[in-house]
Amino acid sequence: MKFRINCLLFVFCLSVLWNCSSHKPFIARAPEEKSEKFHLSPDISEVNIPVNLTIQGMTESINKQLTGLLYEGKQIKANDNITLDIKVWKQAPIQLDVVDNEVIYTVPLKIWTNTFFKLSLLGIPMEDQKEADCAIELSFRSKVFLDSLWKVQTITTLEKYTWLQKPVIKIGNFELPLGLVADYVLKNQKEVLVQTLDQQVKDQLDVKPYILQAWNKLQNPIQVSDKPAVWLLIKPINAFMSPFIGKTGNLSSSIGITAYVESHFGTKPALTLAPLPALKFSNNGPNEFKISMVGEITYDQAKELAKNNLAGQTFEFNDGKQKVTVTDIDLYPVGEMLAIKTTLTGSLNGVVYLKGLPVYDSLSRAVKLIQTQFDIETKNKLHKTASWLLHGALEKRIESSMHYSLADQLKLGEELIRKSLNHNRIATNIVLNGSLSQLSPKKIILTPTSIKTVVNAKGKLDVQIEGF
Repeated sequence: MKFRINCLLFVFCLSVLWNCSSHKPFIARAPEEKSEKFHLSPDISEVNIPVNLTIQGMTESINKQLTGLLYEGKQIKANDNITLDIKVWKQAPIQLDVVDNEVIYTVPLKIWTNTFFKLSLLGIPMEDQKEADCAIELSFRSKVFLDSLWKVQTITTLEKYTWLQKPVIKIGNFELPLGLVADYVLKNQKEVLVQTLDQQVKDQLDVKPYILQAWNKLQNPIQVSDKPAVWLLIKPINAFMSPFIGKTGNLSSSIGITAYVESHFGTKPALTLAPLPALKFSNNGPNEFKISMVGEITYDQAKELAKNNLAGQTFEFNDGKQKVTVTDIDLYPVGEMLAIKTTLTGSLNGVVYLKGLPVYDSLSRAVKLIQTQFDIETKNKLHKTASWLLHGALEKRIESSMHYSLADQLKLGEELIRKSLNHNRIATNIVLNGSLSQLSPKKIILTPTSIKTVVNAKGKLDVQIEGF
C-alpha cells in the first residue's frame, strides 16, 4: 500500500513538472529596431513655357514702323552720262509668312525717278531729263533664333525682286536700263529694310524679360492649403529651348525649365533665388511634371487596426490538437521591414516576432504587407518547442490583417495640388496651368514613429506668360 502511494505521488509530481514545463512562457529574442530619417528626394520635373509670336501682330507692327517716304536721294551719279533723283515709298502693306523657322517678308515699293542724262542723237549732243514711276516687290527671308544669352538673333537675306511696274524712259532709240534703277534701289534700300525688319523681330521676340520674371516668380513658394499649411516649392535648375517653327500663323517655340518640385509643411519656406542660367538648346522634352505626395500611418494607428482585426482570434493546428489566441500586437521598424510583436496564449504562451515588407498597392491605394514570416530567432526557437506553429496559418492571417488605406489622404493631396495648378495667377501676367494624370509609388520609409509612403503624382505644368 505504501509503495502504491509513493508511485502515485511520483506520477503526480511528474505531471506537475510536465504541466509547468509545457506552460513555461515562450520568449524569443526581439529583432533590433532600426528606422530611417525621413528625407524626400524629389525627381526632376519639366515646366513648359510656350512662346508664340503671332504673324498678324508682327505684320501690324512692321507696317506701323514703315510708313510714307522711306528714302530720298538727289543728284545721284549713276555713270558719266546719267544722274538720278529718286524717292522710294511703301506701296502697299508688307506681308509676312512663316516657313519652318524662317519669316518670309514681301515688301512692295513705289519708286519715282527723275533722270538727267546726256546723249548723242544723230551725232548731235543733247541733255534732257525725264520723270518715271515704277514699282518693285522685294522678298526677304529671315532665320530667327535665340542665343545662349537669351538675345534674339536673325539672319536675313534678299531672296529676289520682281517688277510690278517697269519705268519707261525712252528718247528716240535710247531707253534707260531697268537694272540701273533696280540696282540702285537694292543697293541703298536693302540694308535699311533689313535692319528695320530685323529690329522689329527682335523687339517682338525679346523674351528674356518675360522669362526672367517667370523664372523668379516660379521660385516663390505657392500655398496649396492653409489648414494644414502646405507649400509647393519649384526649384528651377536649367532652361532649354526647342527651335522656332512656323505653324498656323504663328512663329512658335517652347522653353522648358527643369526643376525640382517639392511640398513643404508648416511655415512659409525662405526664398533663395537661383539666377537665370544660360539657355540650352534641345528638341521638345517630355514636359513631365512630378511632385511627391506623402501618405502617413503612425505605428499607433497601425497597431490599433491590427489589434481590432486580430485580438481575441484563436487559431487551431493539427486538427485542433493545438490552439493559440492572439492577445496583443505591437509594431516597430527593422530597416525596411516591419516587425510584428505578437502575444499568444494557449498551447503556446508568450511572444513571437514576425517581419513583413510594407508595399504600396496602387489599385487600392493602401499599404499592405508581403513576405510575412517569423523572424529567424523566433523560427529557430519554435523548431525546438512548437514546430506546429510554423505551418503558415498565423503568418497569412497576420499579413492579411495589415492593410492600411491611404486613399483619403492621397485624394485630398491630389485635390489640393490640382487646385493650386488650375489657372493659378502667380503674377499679373503669369498663370500656372497643370494637370495630374496618374499616381505611381516611389518608396516606403519606416521612420521612428510612422510608415511614410511616397507617391509620385505625374502630369504636365505649363506657364502661360501673357504679353508675348
